Amino acid sequence: MMRRILLSILFILPLSFALHAQRIEVNKIDDFTGKQVIYTSWAKFYAGEGGTTQMDSEVRFRHEHDRDFMQIKIVTGAISLTFEEDAKIDFKTDQGIFSFSNLREETSGRGKGIYGGRSEQLGMTLQFAGDFSIFLNSKVEKIRYHFAEGYYDVDVPARSQRIFQRGYGLIVDEKEYYE
Repeated sequence: MMRRILLSILFILPLSFALHAQRIEVNKIDDFTGKQVIYTSWAKFYAGEGGTTQMDSEVRFRHEHDRDFMQIKIVTGAISLTFEEDAKIDFKTDQGIFSFSNLREETSGRGKGIYGGRSEQLGMTLQFAGDFSIFLNSKVEKIRYHFAEGYYDVDVPARSQRIFQRGYGLIVDEKEYYE
């Protein structure tokens, strides 16, 4: 009996991780442009080891109009912050430091960029465009957000360091499949 329970647990555990793994949510050809549109699902990554602090975030990648985009939702808690257009986000990886510029100004607000049961907290969604291929062979160890009010560094715990690699890898795999 114990063996059967143990086997059941060993079967269900990997399945539960697969259900929460980042995946392709949209993969279609745009009716107007004839170009491929790809979106990944959102994947959570956490600030620090606790996983319940402000600055917890989600990331997803998009491919539209022959360009790649990265969107990041940030929970800022009770702190109102502004991330200006062209403000930088820096990624410290095991391969070096890389920066991307924000595409539009964003000020945190109630329910903006929020996921789960945090609708009373402040948040924002940032959007970046560029060549994200650096993520394919590196682990993100730290992120620096350059808010108008000053910069904020976020340590990315080991369990979240490959989220960017997996997410952008999904986009690359889907683009190659259609080429």
